[in-house]
Amino acid sequence: MAFLISAVILVVLIFLLKYLPVKSGVLIEGVFKKMECGSDFNGRESTAYWFENYCKDCFERRNFENNSIYGKCLATVPTRAWNRSTFIPEAGDSIKIIARKNIFGTIKIYKIVKTDFLETYRPKQRALYEEHFRKLGEALDKRGALEKGMSVEEYRESKREETIRYAMEELGMSREEVIKNGMHEWGYGSIHNEARRRKLIAELGREATHEDVLEEDRKIMQKVASNYPNQECLEPYEIEEYGETGTLPENRLLHLNGCTSCYIQASINRNNWVLTHTPPGPECFSKNELHIIHETGTLPKERLEHTKNCKKCKYDFDVNKTTYLERVAPIPREHCPSIVFTLDPKDIKAFYARKAELLKL
Repeated sequence: MAFLISAVILVVLIFLLKYLPVKSGVLIEGVFKKMECGSDFNGRESTAYWFENYCKDCFERRNFENNSIYGKCLATVPTRAWNRSTFIPEAGDSIKIIARKNIFGTIKIYKIVKTDFLETYRPKQRALYEEHFRKLGEALDKRGALEKGMSVEEYRESKREETIRYAMEELGMSREEVIKNGMHEWGYGSIHNEARRRKLIAELGREATHEDVLEEDRKIMQKVASNYPNQECLEPYEIEEYGETGTLPENRLLHLNGCTSCYIQASINRNNWVLTHTPPGPECFSKNELHIIHETGTLPKERLEHTKNCKKCKYDFDVNKTTYLERVAPIPREHCPSIVFTLDPKDIKAFYARKAELLKL
């Protein structure tokens, strides 16, 4: 009888230890991005809640580089856990997930609640975002100046003049008009999109917005994605074969020449193979010259002329010069907060809506 009572007590104790939530705490707090259902590394069904970088914990502890194996803020909960939430979060919502765990650390109950995270942390994260891109811009300017043999100030002025000329050519405007409208500060991408918008107006015979330009991009992406990959596309072993030999059976070459995606992949593979397997010629850079490039980023002008006719040396030069530039003008590699923290809070929902439209293929 005593044994039976002990066994019952043991079973109850195991049940309580396994299923009774005894510890409560905040799993994560931040700006919600999306939810995905899947499996964890042990094959157990789980739900992942993804957040914009950075969540509260990562920001306050400055744990930017190690916030997760994905470099993104997220929290996972077992699918079997009881979700006591009264609402389903949408992208852009400030929320926190409060979880209750058993003695073994397994989440048994959790609840999603709204917070004022965005209002509290937006100014701080925006400042960090702007600081990151300020450092990035300075590093890129220093690198550009080194490449052209200029001072940073001279390089910036040169870049400004190049942008003005580009805007004049793309938009058909005078120098004075470009400067007056501040278009020389837009950057090449924005100028190009404005030129496309104006062209679209002529094609449609009506006013067009930048959203219309993005819609055209989406249609192009949709068309490419709908055709690739299909049953006729090259298999991985065929891409590898083309890389090594530069040819394929005639019927496969016909597909290669008519399929943009396959052609790009095969061409890249072929170029890489040729560059790495071509032996140096008598005029190619010596080991000592490659070392000089590695240490100084350049060679005498007459030797640099050789890179115009030799792809192998051009490749070796670029690799060693990049190593040099990374050493003397390193590009900031750390993560930075999401662009969401730079937006006006009232525009965030529209931002996610536009993003969702662009991702529809």
